[in-house]
Amino acid sequence: MLTNKPDNLSTSSPLTSGSSLRFALKTLNEVSPAECIEHSTALTVNEIADHFANNFATSPATAKDGPEPVVRYRHEDSDVLLGFYGCEKRLKQLMPSIPDYINPITATELITQSIDPQIVSGHLNPQVERGNINLRQLPVLQATPSDAGPYITMGFVYARDDKTGQESISAHRMLLIDDNRLAIWMLPSRQLRALYQQAANQEKPLPVTINIGVPPAVALASTLSGSMLPEGANKLSMAGALARRAIRMAQARTQETLCLADSEIVLEGEICHCSVPESANGNISMPEFLGYFGSAQQQLPVVKVTGISSQQSPLFQATIGPGKEQSIILGIGGALNAALALAENNRIDVVNLRYAPAGGGMLLLYVSINQNHSVSEQQLTTLSKSLIRANPFTKLVIYVDRDINVDSDTEVLWAILTRSRLSQDCHSMNDFSPLPMDPSQKGNHWRGKQAGEAQRTFINATAPFDRKTDFKRSF
Repeated sequence: MLTNKPDNLSTSSPLTSGSSLRFALKTLNEVSPAECIEHSTALTVNEIADHFANNFATSPATAKDGPEPVVRYRHEDSDVLLGFYGCEKRLKQLMPSIPDYINPITATELITQSIDPQIVSGHLNPQVERGNINLRQLPVLQATPSDAGPYITMGFVYARDDKTGQESISAHRMLLIDDNRLAIWMLPSRQLRALYQQAANQEKPLPVTINIGVPPAVALASTLSGSMLPEGANKLSMAGALARRAIRMAQARTQETLCLADSEIVLEGEICHCSVPESANGNISMPEFLGYFGSAQQQLPVVKVTGISSQQSPLFQATIGPGKEQSIILGIGGALNAALALAENNRIDVVNLRYAPAGGGMLLLYVSINQNHSVSEQQLTTLSKSLIRANPFTKLVIYVDRDINVDSDTEVLWAILTRSRLSQDCHSMNDFSPLPMDPSQKGNHWRGKQAGEAQRTFINATAPFDRKTDFKRSF
């Protein structure tokens, strides 16, 4: 539900690090300046992506480990921002509303704190409007020379059906075609795709805004599954809970829709019913979240941009495709989705859930449980299937005891090595579809053998209940 608020943007309640990217960066510079890097040497748009990849990007984008710093590249009218979401610890410090332990109780409590977005008068404040549309003036990055072209990677598309009240806020890869057109990839399962199809059935374009440099709470909430949220809650109200403040919306100027008023840059436009090939020269789109190149789509719908507005000296936020940023955004949202899926009828006491960046924030799930009683293989199988249904990309679930810190990959590996016998504690489940973005699940053969059915797996790395005293830590 949207709440009308007559106040001008400048007189609204104080910002938080969750409600404004600019405020979050100001806060970070004050409390942890070592994490913020300004690169003032002039680089071309293509050189920026290459420089970040070679110097700062970590796994799964590169073989380097650890968090990514926040790097600001000076570039003409719009500086480029990379790495902001590249550290889980940093995000949780900036947004204390993210639960320290994500489980059914804390996820349900977060829903009770949801705050509906507010419509505010005016637009971006301070305001800069650009009359002639020229998307090439924006520093849209091309991550590698093999990419199909420059892509907007952190553009959050907002669309709404005023008749039904259905709305969508989600990030999509968008290929720069020319001065005023983009090509957009929408997964068939996304709400935006459904709204686009509804408009197509009425032979109308779909009005949208593409919001760049959005409130961090919106970026996280956009990954939540609408089907997991109860009636009365949606992604933007959950963003309000994460921001501890209503997300501000404003009327677009050239389209009958809304934008995120605290975005750095807003592109207004409409998704048309014409399409273009994603790649003119090959089968590659750009790097995907697992660290490999994505496949180019034969045809993508076109977004015709009709207006651009921005903050003064705006920040153009981007990612280089895979890496810590996308993995962490997807991981936090995925853990909340999983926790909400377990809110009812779960007989196992789940203490904490974490999707590890090693799996792109989607494939590898750590689950800390409290063993008040012996947990059977069948119970873990049932729980695993519930988790996978909530997040179908989940490939491997690892169960550990509550004394294991799931924020540490080393801790989880230690539990596997000292609390499990893999010949007995590694279990496969065959009744799931292959993951199209996982190259290890493509094809019918694997290492010269018939691959068989696509599998999901869980590992029980908890201490046996009847031998708990043998696994008491020394410190």
